[in-house]
Amino acid sequence: MLPIYVPASNTVITNYFQRYTHPVTGEVYGGADYDNGSKLAEIGAVPLRVMTHAADLEVVEWAVEDDPENPGGKQYRPIMLRVQPPAEGFDAATWEVVDDVTNPGDKLRRPLTTTPWAITEADRADKNALVDAERLRRLNLLTVTVSGVTFEADPSSRINLTTVVAAIADGAAVPDPFPWRDAGNVVRNLTPAQLLELSRVMLLAVRDVFQKSWTLKDDVLALMTDAVSFRAFDVTDNVWWS
Repeated sequence: MLPIYVPASNTVITNYFQRYTHPVTGEVYGGADYDNGSKLAEIGAVPLRVMTHAADLEVVEWAVEDDPENPGGKQYRPIMLRVQPPAEGFDAATWEVVDDVTNPGDKLRRPLTTTPWAITEADRADKNALVDAERLRRLNLLTVTVSGVTFEADPSSRINLTTVVAAIADGAAVPDPFPWRDAGNVVRNLTPAQLLELSRVMLLAVRDVFQKSWTLKDDVLALMTDAVSFRAFDVTDNVWWS
């Protein structure tokens, strides 16, 4: 067979045929010459229509067959490969390619042997990293309630309060009462004792968030053995943090 003139993949093509170099003139025929009857007759070329295929499917091979839309011509038809993934909880160890009974003329790539998912060290590291990220998110949104008043306890609030408490401990002259805004942006005038109590409650709240993350890592995730459940496990669920 003469060389095939094949355009770029997934390009809509309806007018290509076998590329041919004229034995006398050296002229190369191809491309739009599909519709040039005189040239086709002159070189005795067989028109070849290139069929397109879906971008999300793989072409395993091409078949040259009679073109039903152009009597006397040929069509270059892609034999598609549909991939059948393994069942959830398994990876394909080896594959086989068979006839696709649901799409006659095409092929099906399916697992020949499978292996069950296993929880790898990388899986555990990734899940623990998600716990760390969720812990950080919650610490950045942390609030505490003291004597019925809610205060922000995010990192900047804790740093600011630590600075004030340290100054009080060093005997520095600070306003008494000390103005401190609550979570609703209302100024609360707190005594040194109330500031110390707020600092204590914030510290316990931070410790509680860390403790819950450690429990989640050490007493829940570390004991899981089913890979499907492990991969689907949602570390952001409030049940683990409340």
